[in-house]
Amino acid sequence: MEKTKLKRLGVIVVLLALPFVGDAQLLKGKAEGEIRELQLAISPDGDQGATEYKTLELKEDGTFEFDAVLETPGNDVMIFVDDNEIVGAHLEQGKTLELMLHREKDGEVKYAFRGDNRAMSEFYTRFARAFDFMRYFPMESSRDVSCAENLALLEKETKAVEALLPSIRNAEWRCYYTRMTVAAKKFLRLHLLMDEAQGRENAGIREQIEAIDVNDDVSMRSGLSGMFIQDKISKDLLVYGGDMTPWALAYMDTVDRYVTAPAVKKALARGCASMYFTFGKGGDYMKFWDAFRVFA
Repeated sequence: MEKTKLKRLGVIVVLLALPFVGDAQLLKGKAEGEIRELQLAISPDGDQGATEYKTLELKEDGTFEFDAVLETPGNDVMIFVDDNEIVGAHLEQGKTLELMLHREKDGEVKYAFRGDNRAMSEFYTRFARAFDFMRYFPMESSRDVSCAENLALLEKETKAVEALLPSIRNAEWRCYYTRMTVAAKKFLRLHLLMDEAQGRENAGIREQIEAIDVNDDVSMRSGLSGMFIQDKISKDLLVYGGDMTPWALAYMDTVDRYVTAPAVKKALARGCASMYFTFGKGGDYMKFWDAFRVFA
């Protein structure tokens, strides 16, 4: 389970909407049919690298609730059912969403929303499942799936999400999700194409990455901003399990060169530190830290 969470944390289209802190009931529900564990994934600022996993306590009767105070009117979260099923939820301050879960005898998880933001949560569940990174890059698979097959799946899933966009009545949220759909598809499509290229130079891929607006909030939330920055750095500097100091210094220089939006820089700084301390080993830690204190 932990490996799956780390994978999703690092690359999944996380796709989480707005910030939170605090204490106010936003979500309640009931889990039946031998559902053993529920975890809620929420990002304080929309950056996938800041995703926090919170265990939802299941009471003896299967009921659960989630309390928080949102800094802004809404936040999209994902609930992982026994770590093998995603249910999305759109939470808003002052409103309570109810989620009913049931695992059938064949193992399928059924869900139903009640109360506030039912339609928004139905949409976000479809969105989160359509653009789940693990569907296209599973850690384990019984067969090899070609890039063409995955691209066809991505196209099919994108159309299914687009068909639900009119169900979002709030024009501001509908615009946001429309842009997120475009960005999430682009993020996964580029990953699939780069995986197929296996490091070979591809002018078409490079052009698409160059076209990313690195300072755009949606680009940050979808992972495209990070992709833009990584593309500017020599691949030779990325040494997993080795000295990551040269890579981190180049990363910070690149962000300073291209990024002007404070929220995007904050997210990329977090990603830089996470990569350095998670995958780096050895090297000049103080050189990194001295540069990072000025950078962040």
